[in-house]
Parts: sequence; C-alpha cells; structure tokens
Amino acid sequence: MANALVAMVAASMGARVIAANAVISGLWGLLWALFWGYGCATQARVANYLGAGKPDLARRITALGFLCTGVVVAVIAVVTSVMDQHIISLYTTDQDLLTTCKLVLPVFVVACSFEAVEVLGAGALTGMSQVHTVFWVSAIGTWFINLPVAYIGGITLGYGFPALWVGVLSMELFKVSSYSLALVRVRWADVADRVKETAEASIVIEQSTAQFIAAAGDAQPSTPPLAPSPLTRHRKLDNTLFKVKPIHVKSITHGT
Repeated sequence: MANALVAMVAASMGARVIAANAVISGLWGLLWALFWGYGCATQARVANYLGAGKPDLARRITALGFLCTGVVVAVIAVVTSVMDQHIISLYTTDQDLLTTCKLVLPVFVVACSFEAVEVLGAGALTGMSQVHTVFWVSAIGTWFINLPVAYIGGITLGYGFPALWVGVLSMELFKVSSYSLALVRVRWADVADRVKETAEASIVIEQSTAQFIAAAGDAQPSTPPLAPSPLTRHRKLDNTLFKVKPIHVKSITHGT
C-alpha cells in the first residue's frame, strides 16, 4: 500500500519520472534478492543454533553474515559507480531517461548499502523470534518516514525525483539504526533458552494434536457402516419365518 502511494507521488511528477523510477526500482529489486540470500541463510542458521542451545555459534554466524554482506556491498558500490551508465542502459537507451536515472544513482548506491545491512539484521532478529520488532520497525519506517519524505520533498518542496529515493534512504537509515540497537541489546544465552522452550512447547502441542486426532478417529463409526441395511433385515426375517425344522423318521421293524 505504501509503495503504491509512493508510485502515485512519482506519477504526479510526469511520465519521465515514472519511467526512471521503474528502472531504478527494478535494479533495487534485483539487489534486494541478492541481499536476501544472505539474510535468509543467516536467519535459518541463527534459529538452528539457538534452538540447539548454542548462543555463541549463533552470534558468530550473525557476525559472519555482516562481514560477507559488507564485502558484497563494497563490490556492488564500486561496480555501480564505475559502470553506472552501462548498467542503466540494460533497461533503457533513451538519453533523457538515462540522465534522469543518473540523478539519483549516488543516493541509490548508499541506500542499497544500508538495505543490505537492514535485510541481514531483519533475518537475524527473525531467527531469534523477534518478528514483532521487524514488523514495527518496517511499518514505522515505511509509513512515517519513506512516504512523508517522498511527498513533502518531491511535491511540496519541489525537489522532484531525487526526493523519492532520499525517502528510501531515510527509511533504510532508520531500519538499520533500529535493528542494530536491538541486536546490541540481545542477551544471546537468554534468547537461546527462550527459543528452546518455545520449540519444546511446539513439540508438546503437536503431540497433543496428534493424540486428539487419533482419539477422534477411533470414536468415529467405521466406513462403510457395519449396521445391517433394511433389505438385509427383511431377508433374515423371511428366513426365520419359513425355516422348516428337519423331520427325523424312525424306522419301524414289524415282527413277523
């Protein structure tokens, strides 16, 4: 919904801004998928180690994820800065559109750098069952930072297309700051105990559910029902009424 409103803000700036925003957003989506690869892997490993009661390994894998992300971000920043026009030309060859896209490219590179850290931080927090933190930070950043900055800067103050991506950069700065603060305050041993208790409770609930389903299945009538049908009962009644007892004939021996 918020992204749709930002697109409406871009639409009010003209067709060229709409096209340029589509190009930059497409490149943003490709890089986000790359960053999410690290975030998803970190999330799975952190949850795995915390569930196994190994908070030290969970902390180390989080630090390793940030290190790998930093290396990838540095490479992407250098490549994007050197080959900026060649990368954008993959989407369009229009010179006016290329010029418009290059206006926001420095802001885009910085925002992507913070986005990589933000995605990894969100993955680590999700792995330790801090989903509510990720939700509220994302909601506040999108609705109360990105959208207002884009609207006020782009339309009210008249800065145009660059203001849209300044709003994205502001949102990413807020997310990175919030996630970093949350990760610094994490007590890994306590989180490991809580995750382990949650996992054990889930196992108990699953076992109780399986036992309930099995008990309910035993209480159900068999399929097909074993009760005799009316036709079967009628046949049995006829056989009972017309059943003939056997006659035993005794042989009589006549004396001569």
